[in-house]
Amino acid sequence: MLPLRKNLTSLICILILAIFILVSLFYLGRTVKISASLSSSRNKKLKLINYFCQKKPFPPSETLLEYYRDKKEKISEYYKSFYTFFVSDWNKMPSSVLEPLKFKEKLFKVQSKILKKAEGGGLTIKEGALYLGFDRYESEIPQASDIPDLMAELQAVEELISLMMQAQIISLERIRILEPQDKILYGEKEPFVRIFPIQMTLEANSEDFIEFVSLYSKSDFIFVLSDMHIYRSESEKKTLKADIVLNLVIFLEK
Repeated sequence: MLPLRKNLTSLICILILAIFILVSLFYLGRTVKISASLSSSRNKKLKLINYFCQKKPFPPSETLLEYYRDKKEKISEYYKSFYTFFVSDWNKMPSSVLEPLKFKEKLFKVQSKILKKAEGGGLTIKEGALYLGFDRYESEIPQASDIPDLMAELQAVEELISLMMQAQIISLERIRILEPQDKILYGEKEPFVRIFPIQMTLEANSEDFIEFVSLYSKSDFIFVLSDMHIYRSESEKKTLKADIVLNLVIFLEK
């Protein structure tokens, strides 16, 4: 029995060894095959890269040049259409500019006209808005270089006051015009538009305030809402107050 057990043990060991060798040979074969495939793929890519590296640049054909000319003309046409559609006398810089003293005279006249019109139209303009955002020019003469911006701002304020009266806003408590900012759009080198931020505090009924938003959205001027904070007023009328920042957008001449 002892020799038989030894022979059986030896046979099992030989079988296990044979299976191990076969499995090793199988995985070795797959590894060699994958390595050969990767090497072949790499060589093909290297040949392709070398092929393009060795090619000399060629001048574009007349057909290709004509294609790019056509595209450039179409882009120019799109820009002209866009500019014509959006730009009117009310949303581009004023064409005629007054001298500083003449502008200050015009400013006083417009302020007086707006205040008188507002009083008759039921809009209360409170102490913080009496100068309509031009407080500093009550005692200063503007610089000649600032006149185009100031004229654009004055026209916009006059429009906003008119819209407030149409919407039956109760009162304008504060108005302030911030420093204008030029914006360069779509990779242009020169500024495309100028933004004039206008801060206001209004008091109104909710329906009238919604009407005011609707009116300035449809105005010939381009007013874009930048910020808004609405809260209940402290008066017994249960009205709303709103701190608003509207951006007046003015297109610059190209």
